[in-house]
Formats: sequence, C-alpha cells, structure tokens
Amino acid sequence: MDERLALKLPLIQAPMGGVATPQLAAAVSNTGALGSLGGGYMTPEELQKVVRETKVLTKHPFGVNLFVLEKDILLPDLLAALEFIKPFWKELTDEPLEVSTELKLPAFEEQVEVLLEEKISVFSFTFGIPSEDIIQRFRKQGILVFGTATNPREAILLERVGCDGIVCQGYEAGGHRGCFSNPDPCYSLSVLLSLTKRVVKLPLIAAGGNYGWLWDRSGSCDGSKVCAIGNGICHDYRKRSKPGL
Repeated sequence: MDERLALKLPLIQAPMGGVATPQLAAAVSNTGALGSLGGGYMTPEELQKVVRETKVLTKHPFGVNLFVLEKDILLPDLLAALEFIKPFWKELTDEPLEVSTELKLPAFEEQVEVLLEEKISVFSFTFGIPSEDIIQRFRKQGILVFGTATNPREAILLERVGCDGIVCQGYEAGGHRGCFSNPDPCYSLSVLLSLTKRVVKLPLIAAGGNYGWLWDRSGSCDGSKVCAIGNGICHDYRKRSKPGL
C-alpha cells in the first residue's frame, strides 16, 4: 500500500472534515506522508475546487474522504437523540440547544464523479459502504480505496466489497467514529486491531488516539502498516505556521 503511494513516512493525515485544508493536506504530502481532505460536507463544486487547489500545492499523492450516509434519516430518531443530549448540554452552556430538523445530505454520487474526474490517489469513506460498482470504478482507475471500520464485522464487509485497505478506528478517536453497523462494544484501538487482523487479510490503518502513545520504535502500530493521525498533525501544523516557532 505505502509502496504504491511512494510514502517516505508510514503516516496518513486524518481527513477531518471542516478542518483539513488544501494547505494542510499538501504540507503533509510534501513531507512524504499522505495528506487528506475531508469532503463529506462539501458540494461537488466545493469539492472540485479544494482538490484542484491541493494539486497546485503538491505533486505528491493525497486522499479525499467522503461520507456514505443513509438517504432517509428519520425525524423521530433525530428528536430522540436531541432529548438524550439535553441534560449534558445544560451542564456545559446556558445557550439554547438549537438544531435544524431540515436535513440536506450531500450529493454523494456527484461527489464521487468529481473524484473520478480528478483522478485522486486515494478515496476513503466512512459511515457506510458505497456500492461495489463505485468501488470498482475507483480501482479500475488505479485509485486506492480505504473504508473505515469500528468493529471486526465492519472490516469483513469492507473486505468483501473490494477495498484495498481498512482504517481501524478505535473509540479514542478525537472526532466522530464512522460506525455503520452495531457500534457496541466500543473497541479500543489496540483491541480492534488485534481482533480485526484475525478475520481479514487486507492492510490495516490504525486510527484513533495515535498521537504519541501507540506508535512504537519498530514503525508498526499494533500490527498495522500505517498510522492515521488527526489532532497531533493539526497541533504541529498550527505551531509551525506561527512566525518565530
């Protein structure tokens, strides 16, 4: 996997939708790791714009992540979730809890067409699994495909549809976890990696709470070949971007 991408460092910058910019992704790729863009929240037009901006800033491979979301989100489920979090919200702030119940999901199929047109290096996804046809369209163009698993069952499903690698995301993740089947139990990263490598043969990418404590001197994170880091890279990038640091 890292050989195909010609990575000098076995590291992937986590996509971090709404946080990762073309500048950040390009800076990571230019160091020899794999930069990433989080395109889940973007319209197809916005997505194409940031991909092209990133191409100007780096000639090295980078990836783009999309959300595979259910087309029908039930309003009763949303309202039940809001009721559940109300007590916690009141402990944190006096601001009213205001959430729109008018949900407009990104046009996933149109986002996919943008990425195929732009011939990116890596397509990754979370919150579900695209159709096998979509996955094969990427692979036929030589684009690596990574899916996100939070339990071994999800990893098995990702292997079956033809992914090239699996991002194993433990509960330590700083952002959302990409569950698409029963999320319980919440596996720690080390337990998830240990269980998953017994049931799939694909390369595993360790994600979730990696900043410093799981990466060992041998260059492997509990048996995975590549490690994904989000918060740690953001912190370091902000620090280095400030004059005088």
